[in-house]
Amino acid sequence: MTLVSLLRPGMGNPEQDEFLAKAPPLDLFATLAHSPVLARRFAGLGAAVMMEGALSPELREIAALRVAYRCNAPYVLAQHQRVARQIGMSEDKVMQSQCEEGGEAFAPLEQRVLALVDVYFQAPEMVANFDFSELTDALDERQIVELLVTIGYFAMVAIFTTGLQLDV
Repeated sequence: MTLVSLLRPGMGNPEQDEFLAKAPPLDLFATLAHSPVLARRFAGLGAAVMMEGALSPELREIAALRVAYRCNAPYVLAQHQRVARQIGMSEDKVMQSQCEEGGEAFAPLEQRVLALVDVYFQAPEMVANFDFSELTDALDERQIVELLVTIGYFAMVAIFTTGLQLDV
């Protein structure tokens, strides 16, 4: 059971209903609707991360899955396993993103993305010492920024959904 009720269209005030009418029908947004101002901003950042970035969908989903795994966030993990499969990510990658060592399914760039997420969640003090060279060799500055924002965004989603105890 979730910590707060899931609002559906017609259940809230006009501002909440307006947000829900535009938002994807996910429990994440049904809870965020309790704070329409935050919900709109949160959804805007999510839309930018998910649909408007220069980062490849596969790298984005590798990062999202790894963040969900590292944060022990079942709702985010379930949602992004579905998204990863929809974009055509191999089942090996979907599953190996949730293994301690990553896996052999990943190309070197993808392994560096996994390693970066790992450093953020296992030894954040070491991020300053992380070797970004493979990432900066393969990604332009916009993609680097988007990768870091993607990791941070999904960490925020993981903390929010886990704290609210959203069901999978």
